[in-house]
Amino acid sequence: MGDFSMKLLLTILPSVELQTKLNSYRKRYDPNYINIRPHVHFYPSFQLEDEQLPKLIADLEKFFSNKEAFPLEILRFSSLVPAENLIYCKLENHPFYSQTASYLDDLTYITKDTFISEQPHITIASDLSNDEHSDLLGRVKLIQFSKTEQIEEITLMQQLDDGKWSKVTTFSLK
Repeated sequence: MGDFSMKLLLTILPSVELQTKLNSYRKRYDPNYINIRPHVHFYPSFQLEDEQLPKLIADLEKFFSNKEAFPLEILRFSSLVPAENLIYCKLENHPFYSQTASYLDDLTYITKDTFISEQPHITIASDLSNDEHSDLLGRVKLIQFSKTEQIEEITLMQQLDDGKWSKVTTFSLK
């Protein structure tokens, strides 16, 4: 394989209503707020050569064509401490996540980036100092926050040169 020229992310974008709620935290506590919308992180970003993109899209279209829509269930706020000062919405683990990860792991033409948590989640705060992390986690854990939405599509995103993420395409679920 030659030099990688694309950084991609397969993700789930929640409803606009939920994105608005999550952004009320993210705009203050997540420096990636300006680069990407709130999203379900369930597989690491990965590298791909430009000429492999059509193959990836065709492979993913085939894979997702027989996958059913499923519930996205937010359970509560949690943290990745001590690995990282990151606060996130913990999600109910659904077989979709592990099935998709296994499929992507078998694609020999992508190279996945390092990933701290295999737990599907939505980040609301990152790169916090220890004091900020402790304070914010204490506050959000007092909030009873749970939500369920039906997920009917998966989004493939590409990181641009300026660090922002842009939608490449979406894949519909049955």
